[in-house]
Amino acid sequence: TWCGPCMREMRLLKSTAEKLAPQGVVFVCISDEPIDRLCSFQQRIGSSIIVLQSDKKLSDLQIFSIPTSYLLNTNSEIVYRTNGEIEGTASELTQKLSGALR
Repeated sequence: TWCGPCMREMRLLKSTAEKLAPQGVVFVCISDEPIDRLCSFQQRIGSSIIVLQSDKKLSDLQIFSIPTSYLLNTNSEIVYRTNGEIEGTASELTQKLSGALR
């Protein structure tokens, strides 16, 4: 809710989430911030991305830079990971993620 790079990439992620939804891909944003801030954030970004509160600090999950993004396959295996702001277009990201899921 406060991270500049996270907020900048949110438009890209929302657009990509909408493109990949027909394939059953779901985007989830996880934060250790207070639930009231996350609810407000969810209202601002809309329903194309699910926002959840972690019961652990991100550092306890070995996440030390934000944003950190993961793509998991249907077996919950990490098939793509990136640290820092995702750049490019929604079409480029959609193609990259679709390829990683194959």
